[in-house]
Amino acid sequence: MSEKYSELRWHLPPYFKDSLAKCRFEQGTVIYKDKPLGENWREEINNIDYLIQVLYPPATIGVKSAMLSHWDSEVIFEFFYPKTKEKKVTKTTQGRLFTFLWKDNLEIFYDTKPLLPPLTKIDVKSIDKKFFKEKIPFGNVGFVLPYNPINDILVWKLNEIKKLSSKYDFEELTFSIEESCIIRKTEKDYEIYPLLKTKLLLYRNARFQEVYELIKSAVYKGTKDKFSIETHGILINR
Repeated sequence: MSEKYSELRWHLPPYFKDSLAKCRFEQGTVIYKDKPLGENWREEINNIDYLIQVLYPPATIGVKSAMLSHWDSEVIFEFFYPKTKEKKVTKTTQGRLFTFLWKDNLEIFYDTKPLLPPLTKIDVKSIDKKFFKEKIPFGNVGFVLPYNPINDILVWKLNEIKKLSSKYDFEELTFSIEESCIIRKTEKDYEIYPLLKTKLLLYRNARFQEVYELIKSAVYKGTKDKFSIETHGILINR
């Protein structure tokens, strides 16, 4: 697993998964801009300019609300400057804190315009089939699906497919939403959630029906044959 989510400017390792999924950072959370170095707290903070420590809201157990329900809720945190011991308390929204950790731009906290949440999911119908067809060599089959490393269902789907793909000459490629999907007019005012991607699973010298059955076996657990591959992604024969 990656040491951090590389799409975010601040150092947010995988144990921040729930905070990112819910857009909720809670009391006691400490966030570094870069990976801390050292064997203990004193050594870790010795060589950094500042860090963030969340003061509010209080930590809770079992909060399962979706990201957007927390976007405009209040969060209080402090910038802590280890070298001078200075603390600067900031009150803002969870959405603005998330966007700052994503972009590392302090102006986000002072902008008075409403901050729209990013698109956190993409419809399979939005995937640009022509774009992916050009990425697949002749005689190969490709399966394209949306992916987000903090979405448990999408992670499960990808892992189940990859388990069954080991006997094939198989390659996994990742693309940004901006280059690989057709964004609807109603969504153009929104930025794309930084961790949201598309995955192309490329099967060399495999038959279309073989790959279809593989995908079905991996992701469909129903007892009746009502499987629709378009629910999960796009299968492309080249």
